[in-house]
Amino acid sequence: MHSPRRCKSVGAWRTLALIASLAVAAGSARAAEPPVAPDASRTRSISVRDAAVLLMQAGRLAEARRALESLERANPKDNDVQFLLGMVAMQEKAYPEAIRRFRAVLARQPKAERVRLELARAFFLQKDYDNAERQFRFARAGDLPAAAMTNIDKYLFAIRQSRIWSYNLTVALAPDSNMNAGPALNAVDIYGLPFQLSSDAKRRGGVGESLGAGGEWSPPLTSTMRLRIGGQFDGIAYPDRTFNDMTLGVYAGPRIVLRRWDVSALVTGFERWYGDSFYNRGFGGSVQATFYVAPRLGLTGSVAAQAVTYRPPTSQGGPATSGSFGYFYTLSPLSVTSGGVSISRQDAGLAAYANTATQVQIAYYRDLPGGFSASIQPAYAWVDYDGPMAAFGVARRDRQWSVKATLLDRRIDIGGFTPKLQYIHTDNASDIELYRYQRDQALIGLTRSF
Repeated sequence: MHSPRRCKSVGAWRTLALIASLAVAAGSARAAEPPVAPDASRTRSISVRDAAVLLMQAGRLAEARRALESLERANPKDNDVQFLLGMVAMQEKAYPEAIRRFRAVLARQPKAERVRLELARAFFLQKDYDNAERQFRFARAGDLPAAAMTNIDKYLFAIRQSRIWSYNLTVALAPDSNMNAGPALNAVDIYGLPFQLSSDAKRRGGVGESLGAGGEWSPPLTSTMRLRIGGQFDGIAYPDRTFNDMTLGVYAGPRIVLRRWDVSALVTGFERWYGDSFYNRGFGGSVQATFYVAPRLGLTGSVAAQAVTYRPPTSQGGPATSGSFGYFYTLSPLSVTSGGVSISRQDAGLAAYANTATQVQIAYYRDLPGGFSASIQPAYAWVDYDGPMAAFGVARRDRQWSVKATLLDRRIDIGGFTPKLQYIHTDNASDIELYRYQRDQALIGLTRSF
């Protein structure tokens, strides 16, 4: 039998199943016949791999594993052997082992649709619904029989109904060329007079430690309604602590899960600390909705409102409202795109702090050969303030573009974490030179959001 490296992936995996099916049929036919003496002229030898398939079909998993492990020792990167060992692990309910073996095959052969389906099923049975959904959506974009696509759709709906716990965790070193988002200036005009900028106000570089962690508990209330309780923490800390930036957000509320709709009404709150001191907080609510137009296409939307208070000067505070619309679409078994537009309004006691912001972004993700995954996410934002700042005599107008590029190494699995390298470039143009800056950031670490 040809290995997946020398034939079409679907054909290779179907060949394995065909061998097993023919063997079982032949075995059943022989079982109905009386035993006869073996005829050497009519016997033939079969490969160790085919023998392992027969043993698997007979439920003799320990013997099948021993046969396959002997082949693995001879060639650890044989995709057929790794796939079959993964299937043995699935029957033994050793799901972490099955996931490890299927991921290794996909790292070498990303287009192996049957392997991706089994990986998705292994994640599902392990109740890792986030990864299961991701793999099922990739598989759904492939060239599969209609029956297989119908089964995937059932799995995707079951995931939305079954997910009770979800979480994410990223830890990384964070080199930053401009950790305080300061201008590349030594002096600035304030009230028409030149003032020297302090070292804390000017552009400063450094290396921080980044942590992103979040989780959600979503127990069922009825057959179509669930409760959502969750939170997300994002922070970066620097050695001198002056520019530490931490944000904690929490939410709770009901969620309705229907065949094509997913709607949540949430009470929300957040608090941000900058330089280890309180910066601002907000409390309010939001409505979030997802409409599944088709198995590969989803539309998202949200509206939110919060009362936001700031540290002195408190005149920055006031009601904040926002709305967003977006999409996600699985382009192929290897790629997905998403994007959207958001508009937010921050009212304030002083017109100089009140502003309207609009952002447009798009993202593209793809699995690459060699076990890598890459994504790129450009964005552009407009921020317009209502009134002039007294010190500068003009209303602030910012135009900001940014690009985020991320690389994951899927070959490496450290307790469910995978290495992550991310680069972010930001260029903020402003009518007020104090707020003009460029910034280059990197994250080098591990992530569970794989």
